Amino acid sequence: MHVRGAGAVLGVALAVGGAYLIIQFRDHNRQVQHDNNFALELSESAGNVKVRACRIALFVLTDGPTDPQIAFAAQLNLLPLVRCEFVRHADLESDALSKAFDLVVFPGGSGRAQGNELGESGKHCVQEFIRSGGTYVGICAGAFLATSDYPWSLGLVNAKALTGSVELADGTMASLAARQPGNVAIELEPAGRVLFPNIPTHFESRYAGGPILSRSYKEELGPYTTLASFRSETASLEAQNGTMIDTPAIVAGRYGKGTVFVICPHLELDTVGMQILQTIITIAATHARSEAMNDDVATKNVVCGEVSR
Repeated sequence: MHVRGAGAVLGVALAVGGAYLIIQFRDHNRQVQHDNNFALELSESAGNVKVRACRIALFVLTDGPTDPQIAFAAQLNLLPLVRCEFVRHADLESDALSKAFDLVVFPGGSGRAQGNELGESGKHCVQEFIRSGGTYVGICAGAFLATSDYPWSLGLVNAKALTGSVELADGTMASLAARQPGNVAIELEPAGRVLFPNIPTHFESRYAGGPILSRSYKEELGPYTTLASFRSETASLEAQNGTMIDTPAIVAGRYGKGTVFVICPHLELDTVGMQILQTIITIAATHARSEAMNDDVATKNVVCGEVSR
């Protein structure tokens, strides 16, 4: 018999006995308290917003943005007090992130391609930007990039993605990470309800192969907070059935002085998702890193669609 809560197995009563189950419940209660405190801290930050633009860097590969990325940038620039522009690996080398932006978004595409294009120097630039107080948002591919178990990933959150492969009847191998796209049901966890009080507890969003997350237990990284979980799933293989339901859809955590948001579905493709992203943008605009920057930098360094260097 499994005992579940907040999308995680808390104990296996028949297999391991009551004493172990009590320990697991204590660990769960500590995690819930941590998650609620973290969400409350972010929520209070968002409530203390000052009138100023949030400067967003949307990462694209060297060959330029895709049509979905162009549409996403246009959506962001329609939001109040938002200035969004594309950045490439070359811009990171010139230190554009730390000089001109509050938030960096790694959108859908390929997490491996993003990580390989960044290289070690580019990954270091992104890590230092977050560590010094910037905000990271990874969506789908960008969520893979934020995890900690791939050689090309950034290691921003203490999470790993479901990996591995299975042999099909014809002898070919199929990846467990590749899933059929489709709309999925999502539920806000208690911490998510604190952070997003105006968002419905239950909603749907488009899923297109984002990571299926679990904890990685890296000693150098703290715990993440689950803000929302999947309540339905898509699958391309029989072996994938049941492996997505109750896993995290949105998580957040600290990295140095900065904040990391890992978003597995494509929230940018629906109204509720964009409302969640707008709250995250507000948090980024009011974070300590932005408060510490000179007002002249906030108003002069970035204009719509252009970085002043």
